[in-house]
Amino acid sequence: MTVSFNLAPDAALGGAITAIEKAQKDLNMPASVQHGFQGTAASFEGSLSNEGLLILAALAAVYIVLGILYESFIHPITILSTLPSAGVVHCWPHHFQTRSQRCRDHRHHFADWHCQEKWNYDG
Repeated sequence: MTVSFNLAPDAALGGAITAIEKAQKDLNMPASVQHGFQGTAASFEGSLSNEGLLILAALAAVYIVLGILYESFIHPITILSTLPSAGVVHCWPHHFQTRSQRCRDHRHHFADWHCQEKWNYDG
């Protein structure tokens, strides 16, 4: 059997996949019934399967470049140790803002892809 779904406006594909998997678990289907995603959902799941490895590779590359730049083993670690707190500080205000507030706050950017409104910048 094939079951198709569409996303609501402004809905995330990851959230839809999570909701579908939760619904499947709640149904207590027998082990002989298997499910799988096709199309965009399958590509999305496939892209997330290597995400942790890609992040580790990126951090290793940054560590190597910083190590070469500073000619030290410890300085890159001190610099990279600030990334988690910098990410939290950057994302925290966005967690409490609506989309229109984010668009108003970022109107000074040259290209703000997630905003539909057009702004006149006279700066």
